[in-house]
Amino acid sequence: MLMRIKHYNWGLMLLITYMALCQIRYTNNFDNPVKEKMSSKILTSYEEKCELEKSGTDIGQIYLYDTEGGDGNWKIYSIAQFYFNRYTLQIGLPDYIKNNDIIISTIKIDEIEDMYKDILCYELDDNEVWYTYLQLNQ
Repeated sequence: MLMRIKHYNWGLMLLITYMALCQIRYTNNFDNPVKEKMSSKILTSYEEKCELEKSGTDIGQIYLYDTEGGDGNWKIYSIAQFYFNRYTLQIGLPDYIKNNDIIISTIKIDEIEDMYKDILCYELDDNEVWYTYLQLNQ
């Protein structure tokens, strides 16, 4: 009986070790590259938000408009919520935008400029675009 429990424990340890190695491999080969790609779509926006906060600018509602989608586990909305944790983020385009509201998009969209009269478009980098009435220092 004692020998049977000993073999059972070794088998269980091998199974758990195998499962841990599979998870590490999955994370390194799939999760990390996708996370890096999706995070690159919000990092410059986070830096710009920090600059606005340092200058004392009041930021209103933040809207996220992502036309590219992304991997099912790594949506831009969940990553943005991590970086903009003091704000409630809204998904989609609003009917009305206030002077201190911000729309963050991954690409430049002409329809947004048509929807909101005199809104300013700031291309922060190749995959981050802000639409707002706020004046940014660029």
